[in-house]
This record gives sequence, C-alpha cells and structure tokens, in this order.
Amino acid sequence: MKKYEKQQVGEISLYGKRFENLKCDYRTSDWDEERKLKAFKRLGVFDISERCIIDIGCGTATYTSYLGESFENVIGLDLSHGNIKIAKEIDKKSEYVCGDGLNLPFKECSFDAVFVGQVLHHFPDVKEPLKEINRILKKNGILFNIEPNNWNPMVSLKYRKRVFKKEKSSYERHHALGCIYMKKCLTSTGFLVMNKRGINFTPPKGEGIWRFIRLVEAYLESSPLNLFGGSLLITARKVGDVD
Repeated sequence: MKKYEKQQVGEISLYGKRFENLKCDYRTSDWDEERKLKAFKRLGVFDISERCIIDIGCGTATYTSYLGESFENVIGLDLSHGNIKIAKEIDKKSEYVCGDGLNLPFKECSFDAVFVGQVLHHFPDVKEPLKEINRILKKNGILFNIEPNNWNPMVSLKYRKRVFKKEKSSYERHHALGCIYMKKCLTSTGFLVMNKRGINFTPPKGEGIWRFIRLVEAYLESSPLNLFGGSLLITARKVGDVD
C-alpha cells in the first residue's frame, strides 16, 4: 500500500468516528448556509455561467449542491464510498463518483471549472493535487479554492496543537495554508491567481467575545485585514500545462 493510501485509510477511520453521530462518513463542514453562500460570492462562483464543474473532496455534498446555480453539469468526487452514498441522498441533481484526488478518473481538459473546499490542506505536498486539477481543467479553466488560513493566529495555533495530540498519525500532514505559500504552489503548477482574500474571523458558533467580533466581521473583511480571516479563498485560472 502506497504512503498516501495508508494516510487516507487512517484519516477516513478518524473522521468516521468523529462524524458517526451526524450520520456523516469521513468529512463534512460545520459552516452554516450563510457562510457557504458568502464564500461562493467572494470566490465569484455565481458571477459566471459555465457548463461543467467538479467538486473535489465533496464530502457529504457539503458545497456541491450550491454549484448548480451557475453550472449546467455538476460532479462531486470523494474518496469515501460512505460520503458518496450520503451525498446522493442529499443532492439528487448532481452526479457523484468515488475517486482519489491524486489520480482523478477523468481525461485531460474535461472541466470548465474545479471547486475544492477545505481539502488541499490534507495533502503533504499541495502541488501534487494541483497538478491533477490542472490536467483535468480546460484551457483558461477556473479553480475555486477554500482552505484554513495559516495567517490567522487562531487557525495556525489550532493546527500546530493537533500535531501533539493522539491523532498525530492521521493529522501530522494537515497544515493550514497561507497566501504566499498558495500563490507559489499555484504559479508552479500552471495557474494565475486572480483573487485572494480571507473571510470568517469567528468560529461557526462562537460565544462571548466572538459574538462581538462577528458584528464587525463584515468591516474586517472589507479591509486589508481580510487576509487574516480564518478561511483563505483563492480564485485562479489555468494558464499553462504541467508535465
């Protein structure tokens, strides 16, 4: 069994236990509908009308169903068969397939756009899945990406702490991603960054001081401080192929 495959098996086992009470397998998101829609608007997903998009690492249709508002054909892909089964029950409009982000089961230049929601930070080398994404995108195809933002102090601390927990074997490769690092990875894999920004300075269900911060969150996101939001949003265009 390859190194990546062993890591994936361990991760599925960990998340399976964590989400079994939510009837989810492997991964999901605790973002509410308001935050999901805000992220799509900030990425510019709703500003274009294209034919075909794939949601890589779709989980249990976490974001996939929203993509149908702009795209004629929507495909969700996830490593977990359990996730795909649940996604099909939740979202009847999209097509779902089981597959690996490092070996996507599609031909070159198959998609107008790719959406990746909080998935790339699971890979030790982000450039590896980006190469596959480049391969399946058409010329000038668009990548929409959301990841934990390493420039946010709380997020950075959260991921550093995980290394020292018992789940180390499954979490040791997880890492929040910063703007400069992501731009470097995208540029080296044939992409041009069109837009980057941070959103969500507060936890999904933050209490105490987080309630106050959420009141001013919109102002923070409209300022240069947005790059320190808890989630990093990047829109990039394919400008070249990768060998």
